[in-house]
Amino acid sequence: MAIRRWLVFELIEKIYKIAIACLIINTIWSMLGGTIVALIFGNSGNHANAVFGDYIMIFFVPFMIMGEELFSIGILETLRTKWGLSTMISTLITSVIFGLIHLNTYNGGNVLRTIIQILLVQVVARLIFNYAYLKTSSIWTSYAVHLVFDLVFLFVLPFVIPK
Repeated sequence: MAIRRWLVFELIEKIYKIAIACLIINTIWSMLGGTIVALIFGNSGNHANAVFGDYIMIFFVPFMIMGEELFSIGILETLRTKWGLSTMISTLITSVIFGLIHLNTYNGGNVLRTIIQILLVQVVARLIFNYAYLKTSSIWTSYAVHLVFDLVFLFVLPFVIPK
């Protein structure tokens, strides 16, 4: 019994460490990617998520994120298991699809800027979310990383950086 308890705590610790590491890496990379896009294209136009600072959406975001996770992990696992693609190729394809479903969200009128932003931010974020899932074999880990990241960037950051 003590050994089982120890294994459970060890598993929880592993998931926690991976989730925190992925959250930190994703935060740093997203800020860096956003900065690169801003340096190249400037800050003109609306190239951010329209939900940014819309606090009524806080009730919907957890469900939307779970939908994105089910969609993305579903594609990832289909590519890996049914199509027999490698984990690397499956992850890359899933990440590009994830980026593309965000095209309308981040479209500010400049197609090149939008594509670069999606490649630098959303595609890389999905790579990180997939890593969290693959290392723990749990959609809950990728969901937690994705949810905390989005909640911070959509609802906490507006207190620091107003629209």
